[in-house]
Amino acid sequence: MTRQYNNYEDMITFTRASTGTALRPVSYGDELVTNGTFDTDTTGWTAQLSATIASVSGELQVTASSSNNSGAFQVINGLTVGTVYIATAIGRRGTCTDVIRFGINGLGDVYSNSTSNTQLTYVFTATSTQCQLQGVIGGTSSNGQTAYFDNISLKEVTFDQPDGTLTLFNHPNNVPRIEYDADGNWKGLLIEESRTNLVTYSEDFENVYWSLLSAGNGTTPVVTANYAEAPDGTNTASRLQASITSDGGSDDYSLLQKFFTPGSGDYTASIWVKSNTGENQNAYFRIEEAIEKPITTEWTRISATKNITSSCYITIGVRNSDGDADLDILVWGAQLEAGAFPTSYIPTSGSTATRATDDCGSLLFSNFGYNNQEGTFVVEFSYTDPDDSDTNYLISGGASARFFYNNTATSTWSTYDGVSAVTTTDVPQDGTVAKVAIAMSNSGTTTYLNGTLKGSNSSIKPQGNVGADLFIGGTGGVTMINGHIKSIQYYPRRLSNAQLQALTS
Repeated sequence: MTRQYNNYEDMITFTRASTGTALRPVSYGDELVTNGTFDTDTTGWTAQLSATIASVSGELQVTASSSNNSGAFQVINGLTVGTVYIATAIGRRGTCTDVIRFGINGLGDVYSNSTSNTQLTYVFTATSTQCQLQGVIGGTSSNGQTAYFDNISLKEVTFDQPDGTLTLFNHPNNVPRIEYDADGNWKGLLIEESRTNLVTYSEDFENVYWSLLSAGNGTTPVVTANYAEAPDGTNTASRLQASITSDGGSDDYSLLQKFFTPGSGDYTASIWVKSNTGENQNAYFRIEEAIEKPITTEWTRISATKNITSSCYITIGVRNSDGDADLDILVWGAQLEAGAFPTSYIPTSGSTATRATDDCGSLLFSNFGYNNQEGTFVVEFSYTDPDDSDTNYLISGGASARFFYNNTATSTWSTYDGVSAVTTTDVPQDGTVAKVAIAMSNSGTTTYLNGTLKGSNSSIKPQGNVGADLFIGGTGGVTMINGHIKSIQYYPRRLSNAQLQALTS
């Protein structure tokens, strides 16, 4: 009998106490908001906490009362519990000196302190069939002050459909991230350790947080906010124009830059870029030293990693012979994180932000007919660990029954029963898809990797050491792989070596 799990929600209990981005086909349902454009009136909207609301020049004008979070709201009915929804709006401060907030009452919101039109996006999982969508002014000192909202929308989100558009989607808390590559090929369940984006304005390059620098024959760079569609589908990408007018000395530059003092260690800087001319370009990119990076006509995330002593820069533009003399590109999603490789993008809007560890949880062995006498696991996966510094648990049945894990003491991948190990003398390469098979019986354990026999040990019988759960990507919350699990197959019998070779080739 075969039992097939078609999605990770069926298979595991997944937790991540934060949002997290991943490239994924996304489709949207019908519009659930009544009158989100305010062309003539505010029909469908109710003033909140004694605020005054009005349609002014096709926007929702909110005039605050002395109550905290006074504004406008609309009750939306007909939601499906457990389904993901996305709420979006354009908002800006008018005369108010506090922040504006947009989101779902009781679930959360996003905020802005900008006087310019700002994209506001809040993604949530419905906990009720009803929600209250609201745009408000924060603070009790904003009495009589104004803010503006427009293009308010609420739609259901559906993932992985044939009509979906590849989008760098920011998944709500506790929603697994099934990721695809830029060509639409399925990569699998994305699992990552916790990271923090130290860039506090990762999309707002017009903010004074970012420096526009020039010297010699370099012109002062020009940044135009909200110029084009970004990888997340919003109109938040900035245009960056930088140039050196003629040949000059070694100090000619035109740069967008931010200085950091994060301390010592490995740090990785990254930013999404795209040519705005329709042709490939080259840019000067720096974290601690200059690296010339190609900019193509498709959105690409460029990155660089350096071991720094105390300080570093994120810099992009043109300088001397590094990069084209005239640069016209789109930029979005800057990130600086502690670590030797980039992880998924973490949006920020005024403060640093942290993505929590992905905890895939576990699956009861009893749920899939585990055979404690013999069996075979076949797993397709990829991971990133450039310096072999992390213990990467792929699948395990507890601390002793490690079906496949990265042994940092020997820089090998191993199968382990708490006493002895079958060791793989070479390891899957970072970022490449690998297929591993672990076949167990009372006669011992055999491992295959990418079609090649890697070892056998008659002493290893990990099936005798398992607990109640199969842990995926970790052992009960232990740090898991940074990468993707594309598929896990289990056979309640010991497959032949020929079958192991075929399944992993």
